[in-house]
Order: sequence, then C-alpha cells, then structure tokens
Amino acid sequence: MSNIILSTLKRVYQILTMIYFDYIRDTIIAVSRVCRKKNKALILDMDWCWWCFNEQEIRTNLHQHPALKQYADFIRVDREQIFKGKGCSPEVTYENFRSIAHDGYNLWGICKATIISDLGTYDIDPENTEHANDIQKKYNEAVRGIDNLKKLFDRLDPDTVFVCGGGVFDSRCVVEVARRRGINVVGAENFMMGGFVIFDNLSGQIINRHSLARMGSDILEAWEVTDAERKEIFELWRRKLTEKAEEHKTGGIDKADDIKKALDLPRGCKTLLLLGQVRTDASIVLDSPLYEDPVDMIEAVARCMKKSENTVLIVRLHPKEFKGKAPNGKPYDRSTYRSLIERGIDKLPNVKIVEDPGYNTYTLMEMADAGITINSQAGLEMCMLGKPVMVCGAAFYGNKGFTVDLGHPAALETTIDFLLKKNKLSECEHQRALNFMHFICKRQLFDRKLSINTDRLLQIFNLIVIARSEATKQSQ
Repeated sequence: MSNIILSTLKRVYQILTMIYFDYIRDTIIAVSRVCRKKNKALILDMDWCWWCFNEQEIRTNLHQHPALKQYADFIRVDREQIFKGKGCSPEVTYENFRSIAHDGYNLWGICKATIISDLGTYDIDPENTEHANDIQKKYNEAVRGIDNLKKLFDRLDPDTVFVCGGGVFDSRCVVEVARRRGINVVGAENFMMGGFVIFDNLSGQIINRHSLARMGSDILEAWEVTDAERKEIFELWRRKLTEKAEEHKTGGIDKADDIKKALDLPRGCKTLLLLGQVRTDASIVLDSPLYEDPVDMIEAVARCMKKSENTVLIVRLHPKEFKGKAPNGKPYDRSTYRSLIERGIDKLPNVKIVEDPGYNTYTLMEMADAGITINSQAGLEMCMLGKPVMVCGAAFYGNKGFTVDLGHPAALETTIDFLLKKNKLSECEHQRALNFMHFICKRQLFDRKLSINTDRLLQIFNLIVIARSEATKQSQ
C-alpha cells in the first residue's frame, strides 16, 4: 500500500514539475523581462555534473555574484526536463553506429566520450548486447535532448548557457545546439591548482579547448610578462603544489630515497616519468589524436626503452584507476594496469610500473629528469619545475614553445631520444612556461568563490557591454 502511495505522489510531483517548467515558468520569465525597466541578460544554468562546484556554491557564488546578478538573471534548468519524452534514433549496427545523425548532429561525436567511459573500452562492438544497448540509450537521449533544447531556446531566447566541462554527452548536446544558434556558451572546469577553476566561453568544452589553449602562442608572442610577475606566479603555484603534495601524502612511499629503494632504481640512472591518465577520461577520448587508446602509447614508449640502457621509464598510472569509479558508478578495475600486464610491459627491461597510490606522484615529478604524457595537466607542472616534457596529444599547453611535441607515432623513438638529451628547459623555454601560467591565472582562472577577475567574468558571460552602458547612464 505504501509503495502505491509513494508511486502516486511521485507521479503527481512529475506532472506538477512538467506543468511548471513547460507552461508557468516560461510565462513568468517572458512577462518579467518585458516589464523590467533595466535591461538584463538571461543565463541558463545547465551544469548537471557538479564536478567543479556543488549546487550550493553555484547558487551563492555564481547566481548571487554581485557583478553578475546586477546585469543578468539566472535560471536553473533541470536535466530531466531536457531529456524527457520520446525520441529515438535508428537501430545501431557495426556499419552505422559512427555515422548516425539527427538534425545535422553526429550522435557518435556527441556521445562517444560518455559511451567509452560507460563501457570502459575503446573496442566498441554493437554486436555485443551491452555495447549496443548503451549506444542506443545514449543516442535516444541525445535525440530527445537536441529536440527539447531547440524548443527551450526558442521559448526563452537565452543570451548565455553555463555548463561544466562540456565533454559529457548531455552537456555536449547543450554546447552544440547553443553554438549553432549563436548563443554564448560558458564552461567551467577544475584546474591543477587547488581551490581554482577555469571559466571560458570559446567552445564550451574546456578540456584542452579553452581560449588560451587556442590563442596561447599568439599571446605569448605579443604580451609582456615581467620577471616580478613570473616570480609571483611561480611562488603561487609552488605554494599550491606544496599544499596539494601534503594533501596527497599517503603515509606510504612519499620520500625520494624510499621510492628509489622500493623501485630498485640503479644508482646514477636517468628517469623518464610517464604520467598516466584515466584510460577512458574525456580528455583522452576527445583530445588524443595520435593514440586512440593510451595503453598503446605507454606500450610504444616502454618498448623504446630497451635501447636506453642508462634510463629507467617509470610509468605512473593514475591513482583513480586503482579503486576509483567512472561517472556511471562502474569501477575502473585497474584497466590500464591489467592491459599492460597482458601485453608483458612489466617484463620489459628498464621499465617500472607504479600503480600503488602509496607512491607520491609529486615526489616522482621532482625526481624525474623528464616527463611524457598525452595531455595531463601534470605535464605543465613538470614544465614549471624546469623539466622537459614530451606531449603526445592535444594538450592545452602543448605547442607553445616549451614542450617537446610528438608529431606522429612514427617519430616516437627519435623524439624520445631528443627529449632525453635535454637536461632541462632552457631559460627561454622556462620563461615561456611561466608566462603561459601567468596568462592562465590572469585570463582564465577564478577561485571557487569567484572573487577574482570580476571584469574578466563579465566579459566571459558577455555582460561587459551592458555593464559599461549602465555605468555611462549613471555618470550622465
């Protein structure tokens, strides 16, 4: 009996919610915007992930931000309202699953980061029932999302939408529909320095695609950064790195001497630190053009080590894979480690695989002579230390004049040879790394309370013109 009552109440709630979102809310907003004397922009909050901020932080720090709320109204859009209702895509098959489109949107392009993360594999096989069901489900949801987003944007005519990351398929639907309609898209993502996040409105997908990633080379050439500014940024980063290193102390193998002993590193050998990432992370799925699967990159690098007798490759796997879970709750189940063992990488000479979270990654970074990664933010941290780093993917800090950038897998061995011959970054290269970090801090970086870079925040949300107009009216 209680289950029937509960089910009935839930259904009533869903009906009332639907009526509010579909009829009442839009009418209230339309009337209030017509009647309001002060011109305000409309921002739709469509952050459904809570990876950067929790819901309370968004309401207090974003919606109630003194500068933003003065010039804009925020509306929180519920995810369920966008992905409800009917919507279906053609049945997926091995031949068509990468080419199915809806209303001009390629569904694989929108959904692939989520599907690969859900399934935990790059070997997608629609003949596998689990794979087929997951693909079909995501495609159907994406179809519903695209159709409902178009209707929502027609009704509300927003000036800006706000998302987190932009790589997960539901956020990606928002990004792409808004982009096609010319709506400003603001994305947010965590940054390597604790307590800070990146805001940007270039693409809505922050992952290696924010403004500074795309325009960094031009800015590095044209903007002056003084020695004092470089010193200030380095000290800020160093302080945050020390705090993060302290937070990540495991009580296990934290000191350099203990790590050398535990890994049985030969005295006087050079060390190349390979910074692993979560195998199915969106930054890999979307921004690893040379290696579809990061395990292939790790294996290729490891097999190059047999010719480097005086160099040890330390493969530092991402600690999250040891016991962590994907966003859908599925355990990572040591995916990268198990694949490396199956391929016999642990048996190769001069290769040490470090999976245990007890090893302190920041100590490994300090110890290493050079680094290699696809696009991990930790690679930039090693550059900040003055260490040469080889980038094998579309890293936001790559191709800026201070990294060693792999152009093609065929050039891997010679590029590694070049990397190992660099003892450290040159003074010019290190300055460029520090300059780049300075630009990030001044242009893209905000603390979690959004208390810094207020003018930049107004620019990102396209409110600077309204703000200047209001200031001009008040001064007259």
